[in-house]
Amino acid sequence: MIYVRDFGEISNGQRAQLFILDNGNASVYITDLGARIVAINVPDKNNILTDIVLGVDNAQSYEDGIIGIYRKTALNNKIFDAYVDGDTLKMSFLSSDADKCLPENLKLEVIFYLTNDNTLSIEYYVVGDKNIDVDFNNQIYFNLNGAITEKTVCNHTLKINAEFYLKNYGNDIVKIPVEKTGMDFRTPVDLAETLNSEYADIKSAAGIDHNFVLCAANEDNKSSAELYCADTGIFLECFTDSPTINIYTGNHIDYNGGKGYSHYGRYSAVCIEPQIFINESSSDNHLKSGQEFYCKTVYRFSVK
Repeated sequence: MIYVRDFGEISNGQRAQLFILDNGNASVYITDLGARIVAINVPDKNNILTDIVLGVDNAQSYEDGIIGIYRKTALNNKIFDAYVDGDTLKMSFLSSDADKCLPENLKLEVIFYLTNDNTLSIEYYVVGDKNIDVDFNNQIYFNLNGAITEKTVCNHTLKINAEFYLKNYGNDIVKIPVEKTGMDFRTPVDLAETLNSEYADIKSAAGIDHNFVLCAANEDNKSSAELYCADTGIFLECFTDSPTINIYTGNHIDYNGGKGYSHYGRYSAVCIEPQIFINESSSDNHLKSGQEFYCKTVYRFSVK
């Protein structure tokens, strides 16, 4: 079931809408402002419905959303066209010559679907009539303690199905083996331990803010990344066909005015963002005129 609500006026006078995907056990709130996920409500180990996505309470404060071309925010303040097809939500945007930060006639479609077993799938389709570089995903700030909490993600564990992470050396981006480094998350690691690590690449970033090169996509149905909070029992699995995944542990978050007047500080969330290989010389994200780009990300929620 999908419900629609008004989500308020944004700075240009347009009104945003809120689309609620509800399977009777969990729900996902998505706004047509930037095709952004506003809330994900899932049951915890005590069957208490918990919103696990940091955010704010009104549309105008949300003028931020999909990470777009070269990770710019050109699409974040755009109202997408929305279409409900049964239990599927489709959002699309076609750029015009008035959208100065975007190539004209760039079409993006995002499809959201919530299954009965609390699995959220997000599909992205992009096509244009000019050569462009693309990297689209939804930047979701997860805290499995809940969105209205003073608890950080230091009580979470993180697992990543990756044997390499990426590092900048001058103008080059190189793959560094994770083995015997502070970046080895092939088995679950306590984030409290990681965020206090003396490992140079973690210390210099004040936490994790790195891309990891994933093992073969969905190899043997293995998740690309996993996040778990023992306090709530909420377990998140991420599956993607993208070649890399960026993990950000909210190293520089300092925001008053979150949901329920919450203050969001350092380490208040983990972003799990599947991405195209970030080296701009890679052909993976170079889209030729008329060529279609497609990627898919799945988040599965359960308790354990």
